[in-house]
Amino acid sequence: MVVETDDPVILEQIAAMFASLRDEEVDWWDMISEEEKGGIETGTAQALEGKVVSWEAVQQKAGQKIRPQ
Repeated sequence: MVVETDDPVILEQIAAMFASLRDEEVDWWDMISEEEKGGIETGTAQALEGKVVSWEAVQQKAGQKIRPQ
């Protein structure tokens, strides 16, 4: 599968994964894409600003979508 791709993002992630197997000092942050890092940073900023939703609210909304009344 790896030899069937030229996608630099996938190849970079695979290289980081193999590096982490050889070196316990590799940080997971170095193994994720820039898009994933951006999403984490956005979520962190939103949480710090108090823009959060309770787990109960998420469960209720999901339940409404799964079992519409």
